[in-house]
Amino acid sequence: MSNKKSLNCIGNIVVVPIGVGTSLSKYVAMCHKILQKYPIKTKLHSNGTNVEGDFDSITQAIKEFHHTLHDIGVPRIHTELSIGTRNDRVQTMKDKIDSVENKLK
Repeated sequence: MSNKKSLNCIGNIVVVPIGVGTSLSKYVAMCHKILQKYPIKTKLHSNGTNVEGDFDSITQAIKEFHHTLHDIGVPRIHTELSIGTRNDRVQTMKDKIDSVENKLK
């Protein structure tokens, strides 16, 4: 593993516990509480959570999701993760939203 500097990311996480019935909000809330322990900005939406932060923090939080949910008896977990990075400048979730909204005016 190289000793490169941290890699800032903007992404989306969708966690789907399988085998726990149709209501998933309890598990989503547990994962959100885990995210709050990390230096990650979050924005909950109806189908997942947008995240902004260091790549390693985001992936470590996802690992903790899986351990925590399995520890309470969730038999299977499906996680979808999309991450964007760039090395030309720092960009935030707000920057991306503002860019689109300005074009809509």
